Amino acid sequence: MKKTYLLLLLFLLIISAQGCALNKPIPLYSENTDKATALSLQIPVELDVVYHNGSRKSVLTPYQPMIEYQILPGNHLLGLQYQDIKNDEEGNHESIKSKIVLFKFTAKTGEKYSVDFQPPESLKQARTIAKNLKLTLLENTNVIATSFVAVENVHQSDFFTQGFDADTASLFDDEQSEALAPAPHAAAIEHLKYWWKNSSEQEKSAFKTWQATVKQPQ
Repeated sequence: MKKTYLLLLLFLLIISAQGCALNKPIPLYSENTDKATALSLQIPVELDVVYHNGSRKSVLTPYQPMIEYQILPGNHLLGLQYQDIKNDEEGNHESIKSKIVLFKFTAKTGEKYSVDFQPPESLKQARTIAKNLKLTLLENTNVIATSFVAVENVHQSDFFTQGFDADTASLFDDEQSEALAPAPHAAAIEHLKYWWKNSSEQEKSAFKTWQATVKQPQ
């Protein structure tokens, strides 16, 4: 009996220690980086951080309304995904998952950031949110960015991010930030417009060179 009690106590101590560790801010930067300028980024627990500045993420978080992450000043490309489990009217569980959405923004020294999101109360609301996830990013109380659907580069397990350099001050312009990938069945012109908006100057130049070599129909 005494041995069982000690094992149970040890188990509770381990769980308690893990909980304390998880309640600390979660850094989204290298451990070797100077932490003195780290900024707070608050994200609701229903939203998973799955991508940040070129790296896939799988973050273990405590179950509490808001999770605090830490980021550094500078440019960020942040990928979020809504995931939840809801019950239907018969009590059956349904796993809900949205597409990945991205934020592109520049974090400034001394500011605080948060993602605005209202958790759904019902399965129907959760399905609606997952189908068309739209989020806003706040700097203190001001909206500084809106999310857009990620376009995944399946060959590199990455996202198409032309026009964004995490090491410089260059970001997409507003028109590009709002550009969404057209549906697969959309007209060819819509696809052409989308890729033109999301191409670098070098890629546009290469396309113009190729276009000049194409014979036009008589």
